[in-house]
Amino acid sequence: MAAMCKANYPWTQDAYVTAMQRHYQLKLRTEFRILLKVTCALLLAFVLFVTLLSFVFPGPDPAPYWSLLLTAAICIYGLVFDRVNVWNWKRKFLKRHYADAPVEWVFMDNVVKTKTELGESTSKWQAFIKVVEFNDGFLFYTMHTFFYWIPFHSFDSINCIETVREMIVRNQCTYILQK
Repeated sequence: MAAMCKANYPWTQDAYVTAMQRHYQLKLRTEFRILLKVTCALLLAFVLFVTLLSFVFPGPDPAPYWSLLLTAAICIYGLVFDRVNVWNWKRKFLKRHYADAPVEWVFMDNVVKTKTELGESTSKWQAFIKVVEFNDGFLFYTMHTFFYWIPFHSFDSINCIETVREMIVRNQCTYILQK
C-alpha cells in the first residue's frame, strides 16, 4: 500500500511570519546577525560619544553632524531590522485575500496535493527544488524565493513527519536539515 500523510493548518499571520523568519534565517546566519547587532551597538555608542564630546569641547571646525546622524540611523536600523521586518510582514499579510484560510497538504509516494479555499493542485515531487527542515517545520521551495511553510504541528502524527522525510529522499529532492 502506498504511503500517505496529511497536514492541515490555518494560514495565519503567525504562520506567515514564522515562514519568512525561517526563509531569511537561511540567508543571514545567527552568528552574523549577532555580530551585526554588536557592531551597530558599539558604533552607535561611539557616535553618541563623539557627539557628546563635540558639544562639551567644541573645536574650531564644526562637527559633521549629518554624517553622525546618518551613521546613527544606519546603526539603529541594524539593531531593529528584524522587528521592522516582522511589522512589515504582518502588515502585508493582512492585505492578502487568503489570510487565515485553511490549507491541506497530502503527501503521497509520487505526488503532493494541496487544497485551499481558492483551489486544488497536484505537484510531482520534482517540482520542489529543495526542502529545508527546521526544528518546527519544513520549507518546500518551488523556486529560489517561492516556498511553502508546513509546520510539524499540522501533521496527523509524528510518524507522518518521518514518512515525509523518507518521501523527500526517495524522490531525490534536495533535502537540507537546518536545526
